[in-house]
Amino acid sequence: MTLTGFPAGNTTKARNAFRIQLPVGDNSQPLLYVSQGYRDINSKGDGFPAELKNADRFYDVFKAPVGGYTATKNESGLNSMTFVVPNITGATTPVSCYVRLKYLKQKQDASTVAAVPTVIRPSNYLDNLVYPLDLRILFNGVARIKTSVYDEEVYVNAVKVAGLKFDFIGKVGVARDSDNTSFFLLPTSIRTQIGQSSALMNLIGETSDYIGSYPNLVALKYALESVRKSELVFSDTNKVPIAEFVSGADAAARAKFMVPDFEKFFIVVVANAAFDSWKTKVAALDSRYRVYLGGKTLQTLTDSKLVKYTLLELVLRGFALNATTGTYEVKEVNTDPNDSVNNLKVYANASN
Repeated sequence: MTLTGFPAGNTTKARNAFRIQLPVGDNSQPLLYVSQGYRDINSKGDGFPAELKNADRFYDVFKAPVGGYTATKNESGLNSMTFVVPNITGATTPVSCYVRLKYLKQKQDASTVAAVPTVIRPSNYLDNLVYPLDLRILFNGVARIKTSVYDEEVYVNAVKVAGLKFDFIGKVGVARDSDNTSFFLLPTSIRTQIGQSSALMNLIGETSDYIGSYPNLVALKYALESVRKSELVFSDTNKVPIAEFVSGADAAARAKFMVPDFEKFFIVVVANAAFDSWKTKVAALDSRYRVYLGGKTLQTLTDSKLVKYTLLELVLRGFALNATTGTYEVKEVNTDPNDSVNNLKVYANASN
C-alpha cells in the first residue's frame, strides 16, 4: 500500500491524519473494513473522531484506479479514505497505536474473472469462508459438547441472495457433540440489510453436558427459539432429514431487539466420522497452507412435495504442487468419507 499526507511531526491538533491507497490488482470491486482504527469522517473542528459503528466501518465508494491503486472522490476537506491517529494534547507527538484494515472482494462470480491458478475464488456467499482443519476445539475433558469461537473476521456477502439480502463481518466457530461437528459464522458487524434490524447473537467458546446436539444447545440460549426437524421427500425410499431454527417471537419483540434473527446465523453440520476422514484426505494438499471448506453448486430446488430447499455440495480446497509444471495450483479434495469421487451434500430449507 502507499501512504500520503502524514504530518511531518509539526501538528499540535488532537489528531494526525493520513491517507491510504491500496493496490487494486484483480479486485474489481474492492471493499474496505476498518477492524481497528479511526476514519476522519463526520469530524468537526480539530477534535478526535468518534469510534466507528457497524456500517461506518465499511467503505467502497472508489473512483477508477490511479496507477493501479484505489482512488477516492475527494482530496479536499474530509476524505473517506483518510485515517487518524491521536496526538498527545498540545504536543506534536503521536500516541502509539495501530490501524487494522480488512481489504475485501465483493465480487463472487469466479466465471467473470480471468482465472489465476493460485487464487482461491468464491462462487457463492458460503464458499471458502471456513477453514475446518485449523479450527481447533480449545477444551479438554469429557464434556458432551465443546465449542470454540475465533475472532478472525470473515466477510459474508449475501446481498443478492433472495430471503437474505445483507452482508456482514463475522466470527468463525466450531462445535463438536457426540454425533456431529458444526461450523458456523456469527455476525459481529452488519453493513447492509433489507428489512427490519435485529439483535446480534452472542456465542462463546464453552463446554456443556447437554445431551442434545449443538444447534439445540444454541436455541436453548434464547427462550423464544427452537429447532424444528422435518424431511425432504424425493421418493418413497429416498428421504433426507433437515432442521431449521424457528422463532416464537412476535413483531413487537423483534422491534425491541429482544431476539436475534437466526437467518443471519449460518451453520453447516457434518457427521463426526466425515469430518475425521478429512484429516487423511487432505494429504494431497500442501499442509503449510490453509485448507478451506468450499461450497459448490449452491442451488435452490424443490422435492417431490414441492418443498423448496437449498443444496450445497462440500469440497476441501487448498494448494498443491503440480509436479509437471513445478508450480502451485488450487486443488479440490472430495469430502465423502466412503467415496473418493463424490462429495457430501448439505440440505436446508430455502429462504423465501
